[in-house]
Amino acid sequence: MHSKVLVAIMLVALGLGAAPAATAQTYPAKPVRLIVGFTPGTTVDILARLLGQKLTEQWGQQVVVENQPGASSTIGAASVARAPGDGYTLFFATTALILSPSMYRKLPYDVQKDFAPVTLVARVPNVLVVHPSLPVKDVKDLIALARSKPGQLNYASSGKGSASHLNTELFKTMAKLDIQEIPYKSSAQALTDVMTGEVLLNYPSLAAVLPHVKAGRVKPLAVSGAKRSQALPDVPAMAEFLPGYEASGWYGVAAPGTTPRELVMRLHADITKALRQDDLSQRMARSGAEVVGSTPEEFAQYMREGREKWDTLIRQLKIPVQG
Repeated sequence: MHSKVLVAIMLVALGLGAAPAATAQTYPAKPVRLIVGFTPGTTVDILARLLGQKLTEQWGQQVVVENQPGASSTIGAASVARAPGDGYTLFFATTALILSPSMYRKLPYDVQKDFAPVTLVARVPNVLVVHPSLPVKDVKDLIALARSKPGQLNYASSGKGSASHLNTELFKTMAKLDIQEIPYKSSAQALTDVMTGEVLLNYPSLAAVLPHVKAGRVKPLAVSGAKRSQALPDVPAMAEFLPGYEASGWYGVAAPGTTPRELVMRLHADITKALRQDDLSQRMARSGAEVVGSTPEEFAQYMREGREKWDTLIRQLKIPVQG
């Protein structure tokens, strides 16, 4: 091959290789959209806006939080999966992302192929609560009570496939209990009926139940994470009674699957830098969130393991798959 042709080919190859790195170095050159698959005012929306504000300060470019609610966040997820992998459309993902393949017959995306995990931002545990008058002091007592009255006790859920439903069913499965579900359309109403004593127990998010715990309206028995929460340090983790139990809700940032590795790492570096800021971590903590800041590989592994666990449980429960 002619030397000039060979040199030209090498230069082209080098140029192509350098393109993603150059993109990562100049990023961002315009506003960035952070898609949230739920309505404004929800925990996920609040955390996304806290992170977006900090990234806006770091980048000198506006991070626009865009709510695209519907179908357990699958509408928002689909729009991100179709977006160019240039870093200007990101997804503030939740546990719903890994539940959707088990809950929906057809999805317009593949969770594993169409998303590039960037970082696990935070975990927010749920809290198993009962009415204060119930004569149990911990999960061990609750298990004993439920076993003495099989099928006679009940729990409030906010619908099939919701966190309160799946977390309680995981508890029932691991503890081998027979407790009847009473589904509600609203998580707020489900919690209210536990506070009035209409229903025995509920498994709401820490962010939603924390004010009621502090006011003494409900009695907390356990948090759903693998360890105790900083927000409720005196409340045991469910894993202390049922080793291996872990059912925290989580929030993370994912990019479209076509995003170059160099850009994913740039995003990871900038987001974890923001999470290390005391003011951001403290504001997230007030919403019951425990900041994480994992590597992309750790986040991907966490998603895979979670998807396998919940898919197994959803199949066992024979939850109807939606169209």
